[in-house]
Amino acid sequence: MSKEEISSEELLHPYREIDGELTAFTVDTLRLNTLRSSLIKTVVQSVGNLDNHDLGVPMGALTGLDFFSAIGPKLPVRVISVAAAQGEYRNEFLQAGINQTLYRVVLDVQVAARLLLPGGVVSIELSTPVVVAETLIVGQVPQTYVGLNK
Repeated sequence: MSKEEISSEELLHPYREIDGELTAFTVDTLRLNTLRSSLIKTVVQSVGNLDNHDLGVPMGALTGLDFFSAIGPKLPVRVISVAAAQGEYRNEFLQAGINQTLYRVVLDVQVAARLLLPGGVVSIELSTPVVVAETLIVGQVPQTYVGLNK
């Protein structure tokens, strides 16, 4: 987000009544989609950089015997990766106190990658949430409060 120079304040716009009471938030959808595209592009490029790494596999690993798996000179192995990434936004409202609600916009990033190794193909699927924006909504303090255990 810092690379794109986008702050939470630019993504979330509060709407207030004449008396100043907060009634709604709107989200800048165009900026969110631009941010998502940039983040997905960065993730795919990072996975693509795995191609630049050479691994060394001990010759003993080729025997199939556990005892010899770490013995012998290392044979160079090149890793080739193929990846696809996608992201979905979701909203979260979390209780932060009697009169407070934490509002978050979260981007769930999913990456499906395949590493092509000489011994076969390794498929990996990863998912991670990225908090894109959050704000604390403070409401009026209630005159009474009854906490009932559920």
